[in-house]
Amino acid sequence: MKRIIVMISLLVQVVMAGAALAAPMNLDFGGIAVGQDVTVPNPPVTLNGVTISYDDFSSGVDFAIVDSAGILGTTAGALLFDFSIPATALNVNFSLLDAVLADPQGTQLADALTILFFSGGNFLNFASVAADFFAYDPAIDPTFGFATGALAYSGPVFDQAQMFFSLDAPIFTVDNVSYQPVPEPSTLVLLVFGLVGLGGWRLYGRKC
Repeated sequence: MKRIIVMISLLVQVVMAGAALAAPMNLDFGGIAVGQDVTVPNPPVTLNGVTISYDDFSSGVDFAIVDSAGILGTTAGALLFDFSIPATALNVNFSLLDAVLADPQGTQLADALTILFFSGGNFLNFASVAADFFAYDPAIDPTFGFATGALAYSGPVFDQAQMFFSLDAPIFTVDNVSYQPVPEPSTLVLLVFGLVGLGGWRLYGRKC
């Protein structure tokens, strides 16, 4: 009976550590009852380990607001995500409102979202995606409408993401944000001990 209890305990450790390694974090905007302007120097908003702020590059007219629906702002600035726990992956859904399409026959805005990734203040990598364009009224103007897209990135460990949106639209929205945090050292230790314990238990069982 004692052997069974020990084995179950080891298995639980491995399962828990494995789940901690695999679980992505989702930003929960639902708890924000009233929209909050996060344009620097206004206080940022922190959700699920991510601190959200916005740099208007001293324009005085650009802004970003975080509310229960997500983030809305002007495309002339940069949306900043700072991660309390470094991450290796980031997923973002976004829209561009009142977008202008240069080619009337086109279906996408190129480079609709570009994200720069940093670690400890040092540039690491970047990713860029297009957005699908939809005209508000194709019969009147096929080049004026909105665009939607999604970015799914994975790469070297980062602690900050800077987002730049296409200037072909004045307004952006962001929602459905998730990221993959790097496991804390304690989680890794738990997983290693669990695996070593299981290995040792199997070896012990064979000898007995």
